[in-house]
Amino acid sequence: MNFFKKIWIAVTEFFPNRKITDDKLVSIVGKVWEDYKEKKEVVKIIQNIDDKESKAKIIATINQIEREIKTLEEKKEKINERLAKISEIEIPSNFTKINESLNKIKQIIETKTTLTSSRFFLKDSQKLDNLLKKNNLLAQFRERETARKKKEELHKKQVREKLTRIETLVGQGKLDESKPLITQIQKEIKNSYKQELERLNKVQQKLKEKELQILKRQQEEAQRKRDEEAKRLQEIEEKRQQEERKRKEQREREERERQEKLRKQREIEDRIQEERQQEESRKRREKEEKERQAKTELENLLVKKSNWQELQQVLQQNGITTLYHFTDQANIKSIKEHGGLYSWDYCDKHNIIIPYQGGGTLSRNLDRQYSLQDYVRVSFTRNHPMMFVARNEGRIQNPVILEISLDVCYFQETRFANMNATKMGHSQGKNLVNLQNIHFKTVKLPNHFDLDELEKPYFQAEVLVKTWIPIDYITI
Repeated sequence: MNFFKKIWIAVTEFFPNRKITDDKLVSIVGKVWEDYKEKKEVVKIIQNIDDKESKAKIIATINQIEREIKTLEEKKEKINERLAKISEIEIPSNFTKINESLNKIKQIIETKTTLTSSRFFLKDSQKLDNLLKKNNLLAQFRERETARKKKEELHKKQVREKLTRIETLVGQGKLDESKPLITQIQKEIKNSYKQELERLNKVQQKLKEKELQILKRQQEEAQRKRDEEAKRLQEIEEKRQQEERKRKEQREREERERQEKLRKQREIEDRIQEERQQEESRKRREKEEKERQAKTELENLLVKKSNWQELQQVLQQNGITTLYHFTDQANIKSIKEHGGLYSWDYCDKHNIIIPYQGGGTLSRNLDRQYSLQDYVRVSFTRNHPMMFVARNEGRIQNPVILEISLDVCYFQETRFANMNATKMGHSQGKNLVNLQNIHFKTVKLPNHFDLDELEKPYFQAEVLVKTWIPIDYITI
């Protein structure tokens, strides 16, 4: 335990602030103590030390011991290398003489001759005694030499096998596998191995040549790949530029086509617009012309009959001062907007909407039958029976009686009917006699209820004004 205390004292002088983990501590101690029990004991002692600075210093001392052990191991390795390089012990120079003396002794024994002088024999015997004393040393030397030679031959054989393996690998171009073997054999081969050294030099030279060839091929391959890549990139760039040119040409062509299309479209639109304007102008002129013609036609309808004064006289003589026309209150606005009363046929043709129409489908069919669809019909009485029929049938809601000037009787196309112009047996026309055929006494009555059945139809005598009655002739 005193040994560990000394270590502790030494360690406390180094690395006072260094933090050492348990795993690191075990690793450091293991480098110095290979014995498991000793290592375990040392680790336990150090772990029980609470002072971190003391523990760090002891670790530093252990590291120092480990470095010293490593230095001793390196020195030991160098000594072993030197022992391996000690040259063979030379055979003593008198070894040949010993053999000769032994051979002579052998001959003497075999031939049992006595001719040999005792002096010579004594001399050789002395030499033999001296040699025999060394016999044990020679035997040991021979055994050692033989073992050394066998070991050396075995080593040479292994070296040659490795050289053969290296030559094969180099020949196959497996340079990465041959390099570790060359490094290994350089440590194993001795300077006395001339042939093997020559082979090693040759294979190293061949390895360099192979590496140069490989490097050259790699450079050539790399250059080829660079050239191919450059060519490929150039082709890609040329292709890209070509495609870009095509796209640009396509865009320019499409733009030209688009502009041309737009130009043609504008021309067509301008032409259509011009034609439309011309057509609208033409239609407007036609409409204006039609309106003018219609207005002229309407105005022409206001021309008086040549004998209008005679008609006026008949009306005055019979006490007729006003004519009447019934309609719905909702129709007044349209009458004012369009400047008068119009026949239902004229309203249909000119898109004039009549909110409430006094006549029904049957009435219109009868008007067509008697060609009366383009006439405005007015009566001599305010209490026209058809007003009550229209109200009962729902064709009008709020009846209004319009007073019409007698001047409409004097228009050139005005006709006179002695009863409802759609009734069978009526008579009507534009002449004076047609006006005179009206039963004025009947139409002047407040209603038709007191009339006999034969006279009742005459109560609905009416004036048929062609197409329209201007609002100037209407009292609303």
